[in-house]
Amino acid sequence: MRYKKTQEGMFIALFALATVVIIGILVSYMSNWVNDMIATQTQVFFSKQAYWNTYSGMEIATSKRIASLHGVPSSPDVSFATGKITITQGAPDANGYLGGNKVSTITSTGSDLRGRSRAMKLTIGDPAVDYALLFDGNNDYVTMGDVHDVGTSDFTISTWFRYSATENTLPQLINKYNGGMGYGLEIVDDDDDGEDDGKIRAYIKNDATRIEALSSVATSKNGNWHHVAATWDRDGNLTVYLDGIAGTGVSINAQSGDDIQNALAFDIGAENNHTAQFFKGFINDVAFWTVVLNEAQVQTLFIQGYTFPATNIDIGNLSGYWNFNDQADSTDDVSSSNNKGDISGAIFTGT
Repeated sequence: MRYKKTQEGMFIALFALATVVIIGILVSYMSNWVNDMIATQTQVFFSKQAYWNTYSGMEIATSKRIASLHGVPSSPDVSFATGKITITQGAPDANGYLGGNKVSTITSTGSDLRGRSRAMKLTIGDPAVDYALLFDGNNDYVTMGDVHDVGTSDFTISTWFRYSATENTLPQLINKYNGGMGYGLEIVDDDDDGEDDGKIRAYIKNDATRIEALSSVATSKNGNWHHVAATWDRDGNLTVYLDGIAGTGVSINAQSGDDIQNALAFDIGAENNHTAQFFKGFINDVAFWTVVLNEAQVQTLFIQGYTFPATNIDIGNLSGYWNFNDQADSTDDVSSSNNKGDISGAIFTGT
C-alpha cells in the first residue's frame, strides 16, 4: 500500500503531539523551567519533521531536572488510530527533587504508518557553568570604550540582571549617554516615578529630544533574575521587553534620519561619568545587534535562560556580545567585533 505524504505528515504531527502531552502530564506540577523545556521540545518536534521522518533517534539535552510522580506508571502508553507511543522514564537519582526522585532520561518510542521505528530521548545533565559580574552599587562598572555609535541604524540590546534594590536613583544597565545625544537602558528605582517604579526604561536622544519607553511589568526589583531586551526600530517604535513581555511601543520615527553618535563610552552598570546611578547586583550576557529582534527571538532568549548563547539567534548583525565567562580583568567580546571591556570593581561570580 502506498501512503500519501499528507498522511505521513499527519502521523508525525500526532506522534510528536502525543509524546509532548505525555511528558507534560508527567511533569505537570513542575516549575517554569520544566514548562520551558517542554515548550522547547515541542518546537523541535514541529520544526524538524523532515529530520524526524528521515532519522530515528533524536536526543534533546537540558540542564534542568525532571521529577518522577508517585502513582504514575513508569512506562505509560498512549494509543491512537495509527500507532502507539511508549514513554519510559530512566532510573531516578537518589536525591529528592520537588517531592520526587530526579529522573535523568525520558524516552519515547513508536512506529510510523510504514512500521518504521521512531524514538526521541530527553537527557537531563548537569547545569552548564556560567558566570556573571557582581556590581556593588557604589562605584563598580564596565566600560567598552567608544563603540556602538548607531548612526541611523536600528538596534537591539539584551541582557540578564538580578538587581538588589538600593537608594540609587535610576541605576543604569547600559549607558552611552550623558545628557546629550545617546541612548541607554535603566531601572526605574525612584519613588518620584510612582507606578513606574520597578519598570525598565529605554531611551534615545538626538540633538534636542529624548524619547523613552517602559516595560509593561514592574518586577525588576524583586531580587530575582530577569531578562530585558529593548528594540530601537528607527522608523517605527522603541519597545522594552521584560521577561519576554512587550511594553507599549513608543514611536521614534521622528528621529529615523538622525545620526546618533558621540564620543562617550558604552558602559555597563553606571552612568557615563562613573559618579552616580550605579547598579547593584548581577549582570550577565550583554548583547548588541544592529538590527531589530522580533518578539519570538526576544522570547527565545528569555525562555532558554542565561546559559543560552545570544549567538544562537539566527539573525546576524550581532556586533557586541559579552557573556562574562572569561573571568579576566579585560572581559572578552565574543562577537566578531572583539571589543574588549575594562572592568572597574565588579567581580566574577558563578550564577
